Amino acid sequence: MSRVVQAADKLQSMLSPEMVLTCLVLMLPVIIYRAYEWYIVSRVPLVSKSGSRAKTTYMIDSKSLLTQGYNQFKKGIFRLWTPNGYVFMTAPEYLDELKQLPDDTVDFGITSRQILMAQYTGVNSHPLGTLTVQRDLTRNLGKLVPSVLSEVKYALDKELPACEDWTSVNIYSKFLRMIAVVGGLVMCCPELNRTEEWIDISVNFTIDVFAAAKRLKEWPSALHPILQYVFPEVKRIQKQYADARNLTIPIMKARREASKKPGYVKPVDFMQWVMDNSKAEGDILSDESISSMLLTGGLASIHTTSMAGTHALYDLAAHPEFVHDLREEMKTVLKMEGGQLSKDGLTKLAKLDSFMKESQRINPPGMLAFQRAVTKSISLSDSTNIPAGSHIAVASSQMASDPSRFTNPEVFDPLRFYNMRQRSAADANKHQFSSIDNSQLPFGYGRHACPGRFFASQEIKAFLVGVLMTYDIRLVPGEGEKKGKETRPGNWSFEIQIMPDPTACIQFRKIQA
Repeated sequence: MSRVVQAADKLQSMLSPEMVLTCLVLMLPVIIYRAYEWYIVSRVPLVSKSGSRAKTTYMIDSKSLLTQGYNQFKKGIFRLWTPNGYVFMTAPEYLDELKQLPDDTVDFGITSRQILMAQYTGVNSHPLGTLTVQRDLTRNLGKLVPSVLSEVKYALDKELPACEDWTSVNIYSKFLRMIAVVGGLVMCCPELNRTEEWIDISVNFTIDVFAAAKRLKEWPSALHPILQYVFPEVKRIQKQYADARNLTIPIMKARREASKKPGYVKPVDFMQWVMDNSKAEGDILSDESISSMLLTGGLASIHTTSMAGTHALYDLAAHPEFVHDLREEMKTVLKMEGGQLSKDGLTKLAKLDSFMKESQRINPPGMLAFQRAVTKSISLSDSTNIPAGSHIAVASSQMASDPSRFTNPEVFDPLRFYNMRQRSAADANKHQFSSIDNSQLPFGYGRHACPGRFFASQEIKAFLVGVLMTYDIRLVPGEGEKKGKETRPGNWSFEIQIMPDPTACIQFRKIQA
């Protein structure tokens, strides 16, 4: 008991009025700064408040919150509460200013890790992977076109039924497998891309990562360390990493042995590029890390490309009146190319490119673009202050439906961007599917814009050419009827993610002679 009394006496002596005053004086600058920061932040309009109801609304109906904020403050900035903190939704006019900020001020990686719950799914980007796509994949696009076209034909023949008469097909599930095959040829290796083992791993990894992230976000973050051992999706992800290592590492070792022999020709694929780039940097990546990179790189390719391709086919089925013009353009370009498309030939499919971009405008992969975590407080040119610990983004899906930016935005106009490219010489090379500017943001903006967008554009065009030159397509008669006619399958959304209805079918029939 005496020890307790002694400790209390010592504490009391330490908390003398002089000591308390000294602590307050030392803390005063911090208190003043935090109060000022709160005052500055509070001046930015807030669309939603924090709390359990706000979280639920954000999870299931973030579109209404973004639409409300965008309509009120489309030329300025508003705040939106999310489970990851406040997001400052900026007008696109700020983008050229924001993209100049260094990565240690506005961090892309933090946001992407939060979206995919990387702590539990293991999906992390590595600078070497991004560099490899930007440099090696992009400069080899022309060389890859013949093999990609051949692989597209193989995938279509293998995955689609005979379709001698109108046949219903769940095209999203088929696209996942077909992109795993075609994308796997480039983003993994030809030794594996057609094998059922690799197709199953890469497709299910894509599905499980997004499913695991979704399920974890539905629960309080304090429970995530426990739930990672409960949710089967997270367990399957860990097995998929292990299975991928078992398949890819022996190939990497075999390639290194083969490279010692004279006359060895290195494969042209992501696996080889990463191996070479890692070696050039002093073997900075282990084979295990490269294997994980092949799986996560495939995820980006499979997820976004499958969605864009499915959206395009849903739109073609809903608008069969556009098929004739697209098919005629394909026939013309194929004739010019001697029956075999090249990189330049795919570029000449300007109407198809416009169709794809219009489909993407109405059905983007997400509601936000240019998502960044603010790690150092920033002050914009109009004196708006955004504190460290918050996030920034642009309401890109609302921009895409803004009549002040696009004429009749509610109308699906397949030649919208084709016509925009005809306006002037300066516009001729703009407004393409893979283009980015501060008003067209599906692939992001700035130095972290999607580096694989050029390959994705080629891949989707190759598939659409393969489909339209072989099949007629239509909506399933009697399904989704509205006002006496079939309607396009709708979209699903969660948080700020948008995807085509994965359960819907459309019908295919081989072109009749």
